[in-house]
Amino acid sequence: MTSDTSKSGYLFYLNLIKLRDERQSHASFKLDAAAMRLLELIALGHLNVRPISESGLTEIQSMGSVAIVRENIDLLVDLGLIEQFFIDANKGTKYLKPTKLAIDYLASVGQSMMKAVAV
Repeated sequence: MTSDTSKSGYLFYLNLIKLRDERQSHASFKLDAAAMRLLELIALGHLNVRPISESGLTEIQSMGSVAIVRENIDLLVDLGLIEQFFIDANKGTKYLKPTKLAIDYLASVGQSMMKAVAV
């Protein structure tokens, strides 16, 4: 049996997701859920100082097919939200990191969520 607190906690979580989705729909760039999730994973890798490689993203089953992942990577690069880089002299593995534009966007989403929490 679930308590009222856990029910309201889940509803609170759903409200935050709704807020994030609404915020995303008003952004100057349009990303579907898969592209947004990809951006979030890249940003988390950057935040944790564990850059994620393109090939690493294509191995995540929940991200979809390799073609979809690569298409979304290209989209994010074209929109200026991520950039590719190499570590050391290894030119065989491309890593991805968010740009300042992406970090600013994700920060604004976080600020909106904090405002929702304060209400």
